[in-house]
Amino acid sequence: MDVAGGPGTLIALGDSITDGERSTPGGNGRWPDLLGRRLRAQRAVPHLGVVNHGISGNRVVTDRYPGDGTSTVKSGVSAGHRLERDVLAQTSARTLIVFEGVNDIRAGTKADEVIAALRSIAARAHERGMRVLVATIAPCGGYWDCTAAAEAERTAINRHIRAGGRAEDGLYDAVLDFDAAIRDPRHPERMLPRYDGGDHLHPSDAGMKAFSDSVDLRKLV
Repeated sequence: MDVAGGPGTLIALGDSITDGERSTPGGNGRWPDLLGRRLRAQRAVPHLGVVNHGISGNRVVTDRYPGDGTSTVKSGVSAGHRLERDVLAQTSARTLIVFEGVNDIRAGTKADEVIAALRSIAARAHERGMRVLVATIAPCGGYWDCTAAAEAERTAINRHIRAGGRAEDGLYDAVLDFDAAIRDPRHPERMLPRYDGGDHLHPSDAGMKAFSDSVDLRKLV
């Protein structure tokens, strides 16, 4: 539904975590759903509309299918290749949240490649006058292919994201630290058991709420 005359649209660009894998089916408990409810329930910032463009299996850097014709692969083209369609062309697009990268590191993509793609996405969105927020990659230790090598890449990407959100850098307008919101302090490569959806990769309803609750709404506008 497109509604004219509102304060603008926030678009969540993500993968299966944003798509709601392991949250209660039909419960509308994905973190963008909960963030939308928080926005509607307050008066401190504009009531942005929230669009969920999470695709299970999606990656920041590489395409999961060629991008034309039909395919049995449902994970889509890369975040960079779908940015125009899924973000920039959306009605009243005002704010972008990028929360992706775990599928890249699980597939062996190096941190430098993910960082370069995030930089490009941010630059393109800024050219259109959008505000850009990037979320740190959440822990996935315990999932079968979240290896020590993948964890090293995740740590490097998150270090970049946190630095990119500093005012003196100016690369990203703000950072959402979703890693810090659900990680186990004693085992930072893993999420806390109470936030684990059961497979050590996808958060539960409680984890989704932790993501939403960690967002300072003032950063969105």
